[in-house]
This record gives sequence, structure tokens and C-alpha cells, in this order.
Amino acid sequence: MEAIADNYDKVLDQGQNLGLQGDDLTQYIFREQEKFRANLYKNFMDNRSY
Repeated sequence: MEAIADNYDKVLDQGQNLGLQGDDLTQYIFREQEKFRANLYKNFMDNRSY
């Protein structure tokens, strides 16, 4: 789960650099984290062996 924490820090910085604050920043982080988690899951499913 370290990757998710690292991504959170990156997304937080990106959102702040875009000038987002409060609820807008929270929503931006949530959307970006959901995309990141979905991509992690997709990569896991694509790379697992049966």
C-alpha cells in the first residue's frame, strides 16, 4: 500500500499546484486516487497467472 501513499502525496502536490483548495482539492485527490487504484488492480489482474 506504499504505492497508494506515494501517489497521494504526488496528487496532493499536483492539486495544490493547480490552485485547488478545500472541497475541490478533496474531490480531485479522490478522483485521482480512484484512477490509480483501478490501474493497480487492472495491472494485478492482467499479470496474474492461473
